[in-house]
Amino acid sequence: VPRWRLAVMGAVPAARGQGAAPALLDDLIARATAAGQQAVELECFAQNPRALALYTGRGFVARHALHSYAKAPPHEAEAERAGAAVREVGTAVALDWLAAAARAIDDLPLQVTAPSISGLEPAGTAWQLGTAQVVWTSAGADRRVVHSLVDLDPAQRDAERLARQLCATAGESTVVVPPLQREDVGGAALQRAGFEVRPLHQVWMVRT
Repeated sequence: VPRWRLAVMGAVPAARGQGAAPALLDDLIARATAAGQQAVELECFAQNPRALALYTGRGFVARHALHSYAKAPPHEAEAERAGAAVREVGTAVALDWLAAAARAIDDLPLQVTAPSISGLEPAGTAWQLGTAQVVWTSAGADRRVVHSLVDLDPAQRDAERLARQLCATAGESTVVVPPLQREDVGGAALQRAGFEVRPLHQVWMVRT
């Protein structure tokens, strides 16, 4: 579906309540309509009631919750349960896989798809297993960041095995997932692998 995406919008405290944010949002919707777009999408933190009220008042509807996850060491228990035949693939292969996944699964957040993953610096490490793929990077000596975890199978068994393998090789690093993870394409797998669901999360919203 042809649509525009609102990447970010904010107001300094002194400007709040002056009508600037609604005016900007109305302008975006009008421009999208004039350009022949069929929808506008955005993410909003669920803990931001002012922004949620603005978006829902302009016809945006929440489609998916986007959660954040973390799993701290020790990870020794995962070594026995991992042992998956993970295949590390190059960036081009990973991006092609994500492009196909975005065609198969509606409403994947832009940040977990090929256009965003292609801009990672340094490039992420991509592992594939069965119907799932994970792209991750090391952030210092004590943290691994999962930038994209997608499983084409609703059962998410392969995503769970990838998550366990990632932890089993993480040593003393905490493995974190930003608040961009849909439960139905990888989030359930993370929970089964022992990841904690963090309270701060986003909602993915669309206005047609």
